[in-house]
Amino acid sequence: MRFRLSTKPTWAELRARLSEEVPAAFPATSFAFSSADDEPLVSWHEGPAEGSVAAVMGEVPGWGCQSTMLGPDPDAPSGVRVVRFERSFSDAALALAVVRYQASGVRPFERSRPGALERLWAILEEDDPSSSGYPITDAIRDLLVAAPEPDGVAWSDDPAERWSQKLAAIGYDALWNQAYASVEL
Repeated sequence: MRFRLSTKPTWAELRARLSEEVPAAFPATSFAFSSADDEPLVSWHEGPAEGSVAAVMGEVPGWGCQSTMLGPDPDAPSGVRVVRFERSFSDAALALAVVRYQASGVRPFERSRPGALERLWAILEEDDPSSSGYPITDAIRDLLVAAPEPDGVAWSDDPAERWSQKLAAIGYDALWNQAYASVEL
């Protein structure tokens, strides 16, 4: 059921539509939709990127989307209701994301650094965030996941930051060298 351009649906109406269309578009992923009486929320584990789910939602009069990872958009127009997207990630996806983050810049991921969360979100904004398609990068992820946690680290409560701390403690270059030696190109 698509809405007419002049109709601003309620969350109950939009929820009914999304709970049919989103799972139909991504049958391999299990989605949860908040109740009609709660704040609008769609949650899932890995599967499609938030942008892919937003594309299924389409343009809905009076509604927008928001990532729970990024939080409120300071430039969002007033008077627009928001469906929040809450996407969780596996250890493999988060480990790969911090490996790619580290490879794309000098500093490791730290949530408190300006722009860091947005960069990490952009890396994770893929339909399969646990695989890069690059043999060395995926091998670094595998080595990072398999390695024991080093002692003497004041571990963060944030899962992505923990993977970043582990990568820094073990050493990105050391893992890259191991991965390069083990991957058949």
